[in-house]
Amino acid sequence: LKNRGIAVSGVDRLTLTEHIAVKDLLAIARICLLTEDDLSLASLLRSPLFAFSDAELMELAAYRAPGESLYDRIRASAHSSPKTASALETLERWRKEAADSAVFDFFARILARDRVRARLIQRLGVEGRGDYYDHSGAMRDMLQNHLLQLLCLTAIEPPSQFDPSAVRNE
Repeated sequence: LKNRGIAVSGVDRLTLTEHIAVKDLLAIARICLLTEDDLSLASLLRSPLFAFSDAELMELAAYRAPGESLYDRIRASAHSSPKTASALETLERWRKEAADSAVFDFFARILARDRVRARLIQRLGVEGRGDYYDHSGAMRDMLQNHLLQLLCLTAIEPPSQFDPSAVRNE
């Protein structure tokens, strides 16, 4: 595009793993693998994916027993708050799906079904370019195809074979 003199928005200068939307996806992956990762869980709860306020998060974190993880505290207090119960239900569903799915399938499923894609697009901060991206579909394509493929490539080990079925199965 640049060689043809077509202006681009600057997404090409994005450092993938430093972008807030990718950090949210990585936090989901970390929580699915290790529920004791309190920092990843806290950042995920504060993100637009769950939209916990600072006060709600502090209420959960402050009343933990010594050695109790934030995830355990959410599980213990889910009965007292519909928002916490909903978050726990979503996290449990994601953990089960992550264990039962290939990486790309897992992220593709949660992006489509759980409104994760829409919430991540809100975080991308396209400033005044939102109408263009909505019309062209470029933002949806970028998130679904580009960011997730790059995330998967950076998160997985090299496949033992480079044929489509071997890559999918690993």
